[in-house]
Amino acid sequence: MRFNTTVSNISPLLLYLPQALWSEVVPTDPGSSTRHVTNSTLGYGTVSFSWQGTGIWIYGGPTASSSKYRVTMNGISIDFPNSDPNSADAKNGLLFRSHDNTTTSGTSHHIELTNLSGNSSQPLLEFDHVCHSLPKCN
Repeated sequence: MRFNTTVSNISPLLLYLPQALWSEVVPTDPGSSTRHVTNSTLGYGTVSFSWQGTGIWIYGGPTASSSKYRVTMNGISIDFPNSDPNSADAKNGLLFRSHDNTTTSGTSHHIELTNLSGNSSQPLLEFDHVCHSLPKCN
């Protein structure tokens, strides 16, 4: 049995580097939560997280001005093109997912989300939260 845990974008478990490239944005919609945004025209902002478990889901806010981004998990990098704000994953805010169904015991992982675009027309990367699976507590 697994347990899912959500880590908000304001959690101290997350590391934003360089901090000067990230801003917390408060939405105008009162039902929405804050997000962190980085603008790649200023540099490549990265948010990282370490956990022990079997899966992870990274959520953000794909928009028409969303940039290319890279996810590096346990030293393996995958680059993603500009998000299509009309895709099913984008409408749910899902930027990345990885889950290992072959094990119920969690192993240690480290993940980084980096804004890659130098394109001034699509410079933004929005980060909202991370969900991760924890193994059953004994």
